[in-house]
Amino acid sequence: TLSIESVSKADNYLLKLYRPTDYVISPRIISFSIGSINANYDGTEKKPEILATNVISGDEIGFNTTYYGDNINVGYFTVRIEMLTGPDQHNYIFDAQLSRKTFLINKIEMPKDSNVFIDRTVYYNNDYHVFEVSRKFEGAVDTYSPTTTFKEIGVYEITATLKKANYIDVSLTAKLTILPGKHNINESDIILSSSETLFYGDSMPVLLDYLGRGTVKFEGSQSLRVGDNSYAWEFFPIDDVHYQTEKGNISLSVKKGKTEITANAPIGKNEGSIDPNVLSGIRMVETSGSIIIVFISSNGKTYTNLHELKPGNYTMKVSYIGNESYEGSEFETPFTLEGEPSYLWLIILGSAIGVLIIVSGVIISLKHKTKAKIQEDFGN
Repeated sequence: TLSIESVSKADNYLLKLYRPTDYVISPRIISFSIGSINANYDGTEKKPEILATNVISGDEIGFNTTYYGDNINVGYFTVRIEMLTGPDQHNYIFDAQLSRKTFLINKIEMPKDSNVFIDRTVYYNNDYHVFEVSRKFEGAVDTYSPTTTFKEIGVYEITATLKKANYIDVSLTAKLTILPGKHNINESDIILSSSETLFYGDSMPVLLDYLGRGTVKFEGSQSLRVGDNSYAWEFFPIDDVHYQTEKGNISLSVKKGKTEITANAPIGKNEGSIDPNVLSGIRMVETSGSIIIVFISSNGKTYTNLHELKPGNYTMKVSYIGNESYEGSEFETPFTLEGEPSYLWLIILGSAIGVLIIVSGVIISLKHKTKAKIQEDFGN
């Protein structure tokens, strides 16, 4: 309001007064410029830059802002200018509707190789196999389709989905292969069906799996060898759908084969001379050291050749000293010689370890403990 307090030289003038006039100074309108943000999630607060325009130079103006919504995590939030502050704020106004802005924070991808789901091969073990990712991003939640547990033999394809707030979901696919398993048979699992001592020349013993999971057989064509030796075996599982055949070795202790000498000495009268070839045959046996035949008279005198004997009573002693595969053995039998013998045949039966001597009806046979009895009749 304008008022006149005094007028100089008032006498010379007529002062005419009118109704008072009021003047108003309007507030200055401020505009705000709200800047942009990095729209991708990074775990920090998103605060755009805000600038006020149309402020007179020298005036001190401030403002308060409010954030509506979450300005850290993925989603929408709004920033708004709420009020002015500062010593000159009463000279300014702003349009609240034009002083706000809404932003969207976007999801980001999980770090490369932070999630790993690879194919795997396992073996059937009558239990469930759990198949999951081998590595996942910290804090991520993993789910699977169709499931994570498998038992039966086969190939399974599984999809893993990994989720975490503020991150794009990750989908990974891998295969689980379940092959026939093994019982893991070892030597301690294999037992012999009999506790009898093993001898060279015996048949291969029967093997058993003491837990009864299958059949055990010696692999290929094997035979017992004297001493402590290793023998290959093969295991055939009863459940051959879920389990594989297996191979291994077992150590067996085998003793030398037993030998047995028997004689039948019905001596009769024979006329004639001794064949010198037969005598050399007897000497050959003696020299070899394998079989020794001696004749002991009733007065204790020992003879090595039958042609040295006179009619009388004798003991025939046959000794087999053995070899790397068979034990030695002895046999004695008494006989009576009536007249001179006329022939002597010596036959050595190779692999049967047999010796057959016919001396005027004296039959001597050497045989292995197994029942390989020699019964051929060579005649007179």
